Amino acid sequence: MELEKKIEIQCPACGHKGEFSVYENINTKIYPDLKEKIKSGQLFIYKCPSCGTESIIDYGLIYQDPDEKILIQYYMSEKEKEGALDLFSKESLDHHDQAEEIIKILDSYRKRLVDNLESLREKIQIFDRGLDDRAVELVKIISTKIFIDENPNANLQAVYFVDDQGKDLIVFEADNDNYAINMDATMYRLMEEGLEKLDLEETFIVDEKWALEVFDKLVQLG
Repeated sequence: MELEKKIEIQCPACGHKGEFSVYENINTKIYPDLKEKIKSGQLFIYKCPSCGTESIIDYGLIYQDPDEKILIQYYMSEKEKEGALDLFSKESLDHHDQAEEIIKILDSYRKRLVDNLESLREKIQIFDRGLDDRAVELVKIISTKIFIDENPNANLQAVYFVDDQGKDLIVFEADNDNYAINMDATMYRLMEEGLEKLDLEETFIVDEKWALEVFDKLVQLG
């Protein structure tokens, strides 16, 4: 797999053609500067050298942080998703010559699958803060309910975690505006404790759907 390759981009505004770097596999030891570019979104922005128009270039990639033992695959198709699930669950390694070595590496990493850029950026920010993304997703569920109760007429488009210079925020995107609150630290700790009691199996997709299912189990647990 190529680590970096150049692709040709045609500006949608002026038609000028230019080069853009895409990274199919980002290892933060090899590309230490790219983590911040992912978190800021700059990695996926192409600026036309002719007219200055900026375009988002959306593409899938594998993100690996060997220091923090984080492995995230941003997949663009069901085929990529299924392939990653097979690898993460080690089902595709039965006849691989280096299976034992690969399994040892995989077992040492926290592994996640995401299907959009915002989720990729969010996961990296959560893990950089030393947080459990499962507990954060559960806090987002509770915070969203509170937000909707307080703003019943709001058209809520998205809810996500943001690291704002060391401050943990939950951001609500509604009615073409953003509303941010501090993530409740007590609520987060309660969700962590609840997850320990549930003793869930390893999961690779931690999103709103997962959180809703787990939250129902926590409610039943009392």
